[in-house]
Amino acid sequence: VLLGFSQEWYDFSDLDGSRKNILLDDIYVLDAGTEDITNGGGKDSWALRSYFGRINYAYNEKYLFEANMRIDGTSRFAKNNRWGYFPSVSVGWRIISEDFMRNLPWVSNLKLRASYGISGNFSIGNYEHIAMLKYNQYVLGTGEGSLVSGLRPSQISNDDLGWEKTRMYNVGLDIGLFDERLTFEFDMYQSNTYDLLLDVPIPQITGFSDMRKNIGEVRNRGVEFTIGTHHNW
Repeated sequence: VLLGFSQEWYDFSDLDGSRKNILLDDIYVLDAGTEDITNGGGKDSWALRSYFGRINYAYNEKYLFEANMRIDGTSRFAKNNRWGYFPSVSVGWRIISEDFMRNLPWVSNLKLRASYGISGNFSIGNYEHIAMLKYNQYVLGTGEGSLVSGLRPSQISNDDLGWEKTRMYNVGLDIGLFDERLTFEFDMYQSNTYDLLLDVPIPQITGFSDMRKNIGEVRNRGVEFTIGTHHNW
């Protein structure tokens, strides 16, 4: 049995400034310059908190069982869907350990296995679920007017933005022959990724052209077969 907790926190901030036409090379201060004054700065942060647990059980080295549970919460999503719950379970049957396999000495391994699980993805930018503002310039006043600085909305909020999830199934068979000199692995799998994190076009009458949403589904399925050999020369 395993129980665990982890927490990540990332915080970044920067401040910069520059000037040109510094009269004396020995003076290392911005006030010594007279041209092209620039300055800037920014701040960025995100956090992830996780709780996880695992149970492993093997009965008589024949019947194998494992169950996992993860609970993850991230600041990149709105409070409505900040937390994701990701269970998984796998079982195995070591057929080679059964009594009836003793009559087949040339079979060195035979194992049947199956698994099911859900995983999550939060790989998006920070603050994509909240309304954002950015600087803009406008002409105000009479006549030719004057240029003034202001703020405008740059991003629409989505309080329901949440985890992208993948549900996966797998069934496999492992075979070893002649003391593992010849091995076979066979797998059938299917994964469904849903609630994709995508930018979706919206009516421009809202003042925006798109917004981040959980929408869509992708399905992958396949069969894998591997043959291996090992020789003692």
